[in-house]
Amino acid sequence: MGFFNRKKKVQTEEEKEVFVEELPREETETKAEADTNARAQESNGQEGTFSPQAMRIFPPQAKLPEDGDAEKLLSFLVDKHREENNQKSMASVLSALPPAKFWVPMRILLHKEDMERIQTAGQGERVMPQKPVRFTADILKNGDGKSFFPVFILAEDIPEEYHRKFQWTQLYSGHCLGNVVRNEKLSGLVINPFTSGLVLPREMLMKIITVRDQKPEETEAQE
Repeated sequence: MGFFNRKKKVQTEEEKEVFVEELPREETETKAEADTNARAQESNGQEGTFSPQAMRIFPPQAKLPEDGDAEKLLSFLVDKHREENNQKSMASVLSALPPAKFWVPMRILLHKEDMERIQTAGQGERVMPQKPVRFTADILKNGDGKSFFPVFILAEDIPEEYHRKFQWTQLYSGHCLGNVVRNEKLSGLVINPFTSGLVLPREMLMKIITVRDQKPEETEAQE
């Protein structure tokens, strides 16, 4: 899979052939995209997690929709930067980020009680979560052990084998960059990790994006 490898994990219940019902399906989406991206920041006390109500979720077997013009332009500029590899080509990539969305691989997070129910379930048994279901983005590690937030510009950029292992959602690039800036454990964001593998270091992102963690009421009080 190239320079980046998936983070190795201890064998979990995911490897058991237990069917989990009542998870968000392809039609799950918010009332408005603006509200989607605002709510996608919510963590309910769990850093780096996302509520299924805050995203449109596509299960592993689903066919992802065709990408838009903003994504196709960004894809073109990333390929161009790969060839030219200079400041001008990188500036073009950065300038095309704001309107574009990324495909983000998501892992299902279940409540401890639901996890225990799955672990004790019989082979082929169907289990329905009783507690709220949340998601967390997959993390990739390079050969040096550094962690990166992986994103894909176009659906066709996602390797089929990798696609089958995750739920998928689209998030605006600004929110993906913001998640990296907020998380000191991440070394950066990697675009199309298994092909072009363009890395945007966290230090670079901190210079081009302002993360607002202050609550609106606190801002008003200062005014």
